[in-house]
Amino acid sequence: CRPLFCIFLEKTLKLFLFVLHCFQMSLLPSFSVDPGLSEALVDLEREFLGKEVEVVVASDTSDSETSSPLTVSSSSGDEDDGEVGQHYLDVEVDADAAAAVYFNEEPATVPAVAAQPSDAATATAQPTSRECGCSKNCLAKFDAGEIEALQLNFAEMEKSQAEMMILGLLEASKYSADTTTRGGKRKKQWHRYTYQGEEICVGGFRCLYNIGSKQFKNLKKHLEDNGLVPREHGNVGKKPKHAMAYPVVCEVVRFLKGYTEQFGIPQPAPLRGRATLPPTYLPASCTITSIHKVYVESCGHTGIQAVGYHSFRSIWQACLPHIVIMSPRTDVCPVCESHRRKIHESRSDTEKVAACDAFKSHVAAAQSERDYYRQATLDAKAELSATGCNLEVLCNSPCSRDLQRVHYTFDFAQNVALPQSARQEGPLYFKAPRKVHIFGINNEALPLQVNYLLDECDTIGADGKTSHGPNAVASMLHHYFGVHGLQEKGCHLHCDNCSGQNKNRTIVAYLCWRVMMGLHERIELSFMLTGHTRCLVDGCFGL
Repeated sequence: CRPLFCIFLEKTLKLFLFVLHCFQMSLLPSFSVDPGLSEALVDLEREFLGKEVEVVVASDTSDSETSSPLTVSSSSGDEDDGEVGQHYLDVEVDADAAAAVYFNEEPATVPAVAAQPSDAATATAQPTSRECGCSKNCLAKFDAGEIEALQLNFAEMEKSQAEMMILGLLEASKYSADTTTRGGKRKKQWHRYTYQGEEICVGGFRCLYNIGSKQFKNLKKHLEDNGLVPREHGNVGKKPKHAMAYPVVCEVVRFLKGYTEQFGIPQPAPLRGRATLPPTYLPASCTITSIHKVYVESCGHTGIQAVGYHSFRSIWQACLPHIVIMSPRTDVCPVCESHRRKIHESRSDTEKVAACDAFKSHVAAAQSERDYYRQATLDAKAELSATGCNLEVLCNSPCSRDLQRVHYTFDFAQNVALPQSARQEGPLYFKAPRKVHIFGINNEALPLQVNYLLDECDTIGADGKTSHGPNAVASMLHHYFGVHGLQEKGCHLHCDNCSGQNKNRTIVAYLCWRVMMGLHERIELSFMLTGHTRCLVDGCFGL
């Protein structure tokens, strides 16, 4: 004999399992059931509900038994024959009797209880995209495929397009009556929603376009207040609290331009395929962090508000994208490449130290020449602004203006072939194109550049030969000084360290002749190191 406590615990556990199973039946639209267990459920429902029910267990064609959904259909006369629907009934069942029937035990007494069908018995188990929520079920009369296609097409629209579409439909669905059906004054705007010519409820309209209640309410309010215009966010046109002031941004741009003028190297043309300004390279030893530190120190000395690193970098990229930091591959100086190769190939520490020292001395010499070139440009600008010469008044007599530090740079650009095309036709490959040479002279105090175009038939030598020689350079310099020069008393010339064009006896003799003839009182000629000769005239070739 088992103790009374064990019997009580067994009965309680059976009752708990039965109640849990009934709770699952009331929540799920379909549930899996074992075929053997279905007979016990049928007996249970027939015993307590007092109705004839049919249990259909769909089994797989294979030998293995799988769990299948159980569908219960009522045999009442309200439904057509053969129509199967899912029903859930509210039943009051005695716990002990129900547990006994459920576990194939004989109950002591099984009272019959009348069943009361709930409201959910006439509805489907789960709401679908076609349910509007009203009693008429407005969307049931439309094709489900068309509704699904409309919802998918509407979901692919951008937010502004979708909102304008809804606003247009709301405007078209306005009900223009000013009085109510009882004769009172109408306070709210009525809308008659239609789809394919059929009137639908507001729930059906929202269901068609997958609009939430809050968004739909906001759209209606916007239509009443502002009319049929696009919605804008409330912060549009307002300045954020954390936004930087315009003078602060201007100070950052001014600092970067000044830093670039001091340390930058202008390029003759933008990179191929980019319609931007010619880039200006900063030394490879610089980093954005180091430049930002210099900027913060300068702001501390002047008392100007300094921005953080990320804001400094954002302003740089947005306002001055053509100023970039040069990578080691950008430097085309052959001496620099030779020093780098020696450092890489050195085996002992002594060789590496010697190669590094030679590299540092070469870079220092190039930097000193670059500083001298920048100082000459600054002196020319300062003198021109201090004297206040009226450059609009033409002056053709030599040495008529009291200017001693006018700064000129001159150089040849890369030859241009005519016709110039990005795509080359097949027969043109076997023909030599016409060559046009470009020579530029830049007055960096203004700055203003004059370019000379030399056709291959206009050069001194035959077939374009000796077009870059000292005779051509001297001829174009003489024409520029007489026609486009400022007729200054003294000038400073900067050019490439090229012996075939500039650094030769012909150019030096021509400049001495100008001084002897009284065309200039003083002329200074400077050459920068080979490979480090980029200047403003090269940058203006790319404009």
